[in-house]
Amino acid sequence: TISDLKRGDIFLLCTDGLLKILSFKKLKSIMFSKISNSDKSRTIYDLVKKIGGGDDVSCIFIEILTKEI
Repeated sequence: TISDLKRGDIFLLCTDGLLKILSFKKLKSIMFSKISNSDKSRTIYDLVKKIGGGDDVSCIFIEILTKEI
C-alpha cells in the first residue's frame, strides 16, 4: 500500500523484453548502485545494446524522495 512506501524506495518500470535480455541479478545490482537514476537507465540501455538486444528498450526509475504524499 502507499502507506508502506518509505524514502529511498526504488521502482523500475520496464518493457517485458528487458528481463529476457538482462538477468534479475544484474538489474538489481544496477538498481541499488550509487549512481543517478538517469545513469542507471543509460547503463541498462548500453548493456542491452552491447548484448545485441536492439534499441527497443524502455525503463523508468521511480524513487520515493519524501514520505509526504
